[in-house]
Amino acid sequence: MAHEFETGFFVTEPAWHGLGTVLADPPTVAEALTLAGLDWKVELQRLTRPDGSEVPSRAVVRSSDQSLLGVVGPDYEPLQNVDALSWFQPFVDSGSVRLEAAGSLREGKRVWVLGRVIGSAADVVKHDRVDQFILLANGHDGTLSIRCGFTAVRVVCQNTLTASLNDRASKLLRIRHTKNAGEALTMVSKVIDVARGDFEATAGQFRYLASKGCDEATLRRYVREVFAIKPNRIIGVNAAGEDSAPDSAPVPEAADENMCSRIIAEVVRLSEAGRGTQVKGVKGTFWGAYNSVTEYITHLRGRDQNSRLDGQWFGQSAQLNARALKLATTYAMSA
Repeated sequence: MAHEFETGFFVTEPAWHGLGTVLADPPTVAEALTLAGLDWKVELQRLTRPDGSEVPSRAVVRSSDQSLLGVVGPDYEPLQNVDALSWFQPFVDSGSVRLEAAGSLREGKRVWVLGRVIGSAADVVKHDRVDQFILLANGHDGTLSIRCGFTAVRVVCQNTLTASLNDRASKLLRIRHTKNAGEALTMVSKVIDVARGDFEATAGQFRYLASKGCDEATLRRYVREVFAIKPNRIIGVNAAGEDSAPDSAPVPEAADENMCSRIIAEVVRLSEAGRGTQVKGVKGTFWGAYNSVTEYITHLRGRDQNSRLDGQWFGQSAQLNARALKLATTYAMSA
């Protein structure tokens, strides 16, 4: 399979997947377009049959190299990269957000912009901080709606976490590619204050997990339930242990018992010696159990680093992450 990561930047330090250019300081919105390698447009070109008659579908073509990104229907309107980045301008101007990362995957078919919400950091336990981010993800191939919403990252280990997908502001919004998409995106700016409140509520949920103990036997049951592990069945991966694509596709049921055992063993190992387990108040709790799963999803699951990035922000890894948090809370309430 082709290399997923194409180009991009990350601020201050290499991201967990080790890809992209590292910047010392956050860029301006105008600088980010070039630094992310997103200074190109997409064009819609008509398609014709061999007899010259036009078909209703259109080709999405990248202007910089005329590469074909996808084929779309007659109502599709592209969100240009410059417009995706410009959407962050009011947040940056107000000092509420700084650009943290941006780039493209799958030869330009998917692009993302990630901004850190300033002043949103919350401690779950002492020395274990979680930061809030706003993510805009877009597909130029017709297979992905514009998504804009809030997510979280555990700083000590760069685990990608999740807020409740039912919360008003943290829900990743799916906006159709139509002429009204730009107008719909501007409405998202009105919920940033709500997002801060939702994030604090989610941090409270994390703190609750940290207050409840979890032994190894319970951890194993939890992992089995998160991944729906039964003989010959495991959620969201194919027989090679990779994310299935795209996230709208049916969840496959192809995995052997050895793979299931490996996942459980790996998550148990991470619960004892994974990133952040040295922080007092983490190991042996449901916060630690949840993070052993998120570390597996963020750092180990999938073919390689760049496919993990794609899975976290565009694929079924995000669904697994949400499931892991929901189940951890359910287990903790019964502890």
